Amino acid sequence: MIGLLFSCGTPSGLGVSPDGKLKSVPKSPNCVSSQAESDDRTHFMPAWDYVDYNEAYKKIEQCISEFGNTTVIKSDSTYMHVVFVTGWMKWNDDVEFYFNKNSKQIHFRSASRIGYSDHQVNRKRMKRLKEMFYNQ
Repeated sequence: MIGLLFSCGTPSGLGVSPDGKLKSVPKSPNCVSSQAESDDRTHFMPAWDYVDYNEAYKKIEQCISEFGNTTVIKSDSTYMHVVFVTGWMKWNDDVEFYFNKNSKQIHFRSASRIGYSDHQVNRKRMKRLKEMFYNQ
């Protein structure tokens, strides 16, 4: 139980590296990322394309707000770290967005802080956010 309590804090290594990469995915199936290997069926999801950066950033902010049970931890011109609180268990999951202004893509990483399997909670969350983003 003590190990569980200590594993619930914000993970290290979050953010965007100088080469534009988010933290790599773990071996466990409780994370999805647009920067995972494209043949990694467990972790990979495609990045989201956008036309106008300012509009895309505002849309992401609106999607996060409408999604509910979220807290923006860090936000700057190309990066956003948001904690999503899951349903009845109230687990904290970390979602990162990286706005690549050159490729006009939003890269993301959504990961559970604890546990091994997340029963596709992160994948479902990112699918729902994508639908919200493109339907605004």
